Amino acid sequence: MIQPNESEANTIKTAKLPVAEYIEVALNVLAPIWILYFMCLLRRPFFHLNLRILLANFSISLMFLTFSRVIILLAYNGQMWMLYISMVHDACVFSIIDGAALLAGERLVATCLVDNYEKSRNWWIAVVLCLCMWCVNGTFAYFVDILALTEKYEVYYSPILTMFSIMLVMNCFGVGVFLLVNRYNKSRWKVDLQKNLTHRYQIKENIRTSKQLLIALLVDFVISVYFFVIINHRMSMRFTKNWVDDTLSQIFDFSCTLSAFLMPYLFISSHPRLRVIAKKHFYRIKRVNVKQQNEERRKPPGAMAQQEANVYFNQLTSSWDNAKVKTRNAATNRIGKK
Repeated sequence: MIQPNESEANTIKTAKLPVAEYIEVALNVLAPIWILYFMCLLRRPFFHLNLRILLANFSISLMFLTFSRVIILLAYNGQMWMLYISMVHDACVFSIIDGAALLAGERLVATCLVDNYEKSRNWWIAVVLCLCMWCVNGTFAYFVDILALTEKYEVYYSPILTMFSIMLVMNCFGVGVFLLVNRYNKSRWKVDLQKNLTHRYQIKENIRTSKQLLIALLVDFVISVYFFVIINHRMSMRFTKNWVDDTLSQIFDFSCTLSAFLMPYLFISSHPRLRVIAKKHFYRIKRVNVKQQNEERRKPPGAMAQQEANVYFNQLTSSWDNAKVKTRNAATNRIGKK
């Protein structure tokens, strides 16, 4: 392992804008709650098993991204171990960018095998693809964060730029395939009117799923393009520190944090059944809170029994008084008639 010296290690210090830093930390702390909730919802069979595995992998990348970013913001000290935290952070960013290609590939297979894909249980293929993607992204993050900080850093500029270009092309390919698959499924839905209901139902599911994931992939695509522009600009400036690069880098990190916070909401809100389940969960929590407040306001059983007895006797006394008044009035009327 090539160890960067102290002056070179200090070049990776993250930029810190005054107000945005505190907002970013708050979002990074809150985002894992949403991500964990979405991962719990993925246990239900709303999507195909392979797609649920890929979405869980995407969510794990978002979660580790927020954790590593909090450490970088709050505990940065320029030591060697912070390079490994930065490496984890960059590996998560690369995994999010590459996630579009995996999701697009899964939807492409689901479209080609529309009649048999729902019965397929080859979940291990999705797991192997996720592990391979993590290995590739981890190696590339090590290459960028460790090797590029050595004295021969200029040697690595061309390979780094090539790898980033490949990642951007993969992301563009994923979004393009997603759009084509969605368009193709819509045309199949209109043409295959004579097919059986199972066939048409699977096509409808492919259309709905592609529409739901497209929003997230478009956000991912914008982040990927912005990331490529920043890296290209920093490499053209030979990684010299200036306020423009620092500001652009912090905007990118803030965008990643905001995406980690909003992605689970986009996935849940765009799926009808997931949205209904989420509403039931939060409505149930609200009802439980109201019930607890009502129970706290209730009086002890003895006091309630005494109060009910007092009300009963008061009503009984009032009825007796009314009967006495009526009897007295009747007697007075009879005397008056005589």
